[in-house]
Amino acid sequence: MAVFFELTDKPVRVTAASDAMELRLAKDVLEFDELDLTLLVLAVEGGSPSLTMVLETGNQIDSTNGWNLLPAFAARTTSNSSELKNFKNFQRFLRWKVSALTGTAFTFIIQGVGRRWA
Repeated sequence: MAVFFELTDKPVRVTAASDAMELRLAKDVLEFDELDLTLLVLAVEGGSPSLTMVLETGNQIDSTNGWNLLPAFAARTTSNSSELKNFKNFQRFLRWKVSALTGTAFTFIIQGVGRRWA
């Protein structure tokens, strides 16, 4: 069964390579076996822009200890650009994290489909 899934429930603007989804907002994805997610960059600000985004997965939302990186989305350099990526073998919670950013800011959304097989 496929279910629409939003990691970001509204557009998010990031301005630093240390920006990440707050732990308290991490999404519980325990019900899914697989996620097909699209990173869609809505707006880009500044010169020589580049954004690399990763997803992190963990079993608790009390601290970042024990969180693991999933494969990164390819670097995005223009607005209205997107990438669809499939994710498997994640833990209970999922959040986004900027791993590299040049330029001033990026605005993006991450959404897609969650699938469960049983």
